[in-house]
Amino acid sequence: MSKDYKDIAEITAYHSLNYLKNKLNITHEFYKGWKDALVGGEEIYYVGIVNGEPHLERINPIYFDYDTDTSDLEFIHEAQWCCYEMIMSVTEVYDRLYDKMSEKQLNDLLDMMDDSSKGGITPEVRKTSLDYPHIKTHSINGFAANPFEESNNVHVWHCCWKSLKKIGFVTIINPETGMPEDYQVDETYKVTGNEINVEWRWIIEVWEGYRIGEDLYVGIEPLEYQHVSADNPNSQRLPYTGVIYNNTNSRPRSLVSMMKPLQYMYIVLWYRLELAMARDKGKVVTMDIT
Repeated sequence: MSKDYKDIAEITAYHSLNYLKNKLNITHEFYKGWKDALVGGEEIYYVGIVNGEPHLERINPIYFDYDTDTSDLEFIHEAQWCCYEMIMSVTEVYDRLYDKMSEKQLNDLLDMMDDSSKGGITPEVRKTSLDYPHIKTHSINGFAANPFEESNNVHVWHCCWKSLKKIGFVTIINPETGMPEDYQVDETYKVTGNEINVEWRWIIEVWEGYRIGEDLYVGIEPLEYQHVSADNPNSQRLPYTGVIYNNTNSRPRSLVSMMKPLQYMYIVLWYRLELAMARDKGKVVTMDIT
């Protein structure tokens, strides 16, 4: 009992985490996130609930935006808001959001399949340390600038933000024990007059919502599972988490961007060495031919 005992809740949580680690292929997702950190200076993941099941996925930093006005923001989940854009087929959209969509919203989604103009505008690529917009790209096999831009695909924005919620702390006498007890209630609570004390406060609450195409909004509601702390009811986190590297008083800088000057110097030195080797004639004997 003093060394090896484990509570049933601990055992259940341990096996659940191992199951999710394999089901969601979390190790591979972390590998992709680490590559983003090396190349783009940002490592971002979504950790939340999709169709009632725990879900984790790596997020492409190009199509993710967050509250960059916050001073020296290091962790994504501490931002005021964030938004992620996905280019998905109609079936993918429904597979991800079917528990949040009504019959009318599904019909509106199906109407988008035949109307390419409802797919939304091409998003503005946010500048990261890699500076993606200035990379020269080439069309291969007749692909357009974005091979995912098809009439059957729609743009889906998932936005999360922190709002305020009014709650009350009510102290009443328990009729069975005769001792005062504290309860937490929402703003719909009606004061009966039997309370010892009622104190109202505002706490932070995280909301989320999806926008599909130009004008279809789905699932705008408080986050299903809030990151509530027993010590501080205001310690709320966004469902997107991750790290921004080397952004103190500057844009994020990745390891690749910091190594670029050294790589340029390496290329220049080897090029000069190659020219010197090409000009070298080896040892030449000087002889008086007279």
